Amino acid sequence: MKEISGTHKCYKCGKNIRWKSEVFHGNPSGIIRSFGSEVSAECTFVGKNKVELRVRCNECYNYNKFIVEI
Repeated sequence: MKEISGTHKCYKCGKNIRWKSEVFHGNPSGIIRSFGSEVSAECTFVGKNKVELRVRCNECYNYNKFIVEI
């Protein structure tokens, strides 16, 4: 298991979102989990060392999708 985290600027309202997720190697997808003040991120493997994250903004509730290298 590997924890990944970071920040992302919401596409709709521009607020910086702190996100965090866990990645299980050998498993095709990650999990969704609450991490206190940080927003949980749903992650899906999309390529070698790359995951697509889906993060919901806690200000405007817009879902943001983006790709991160791990």
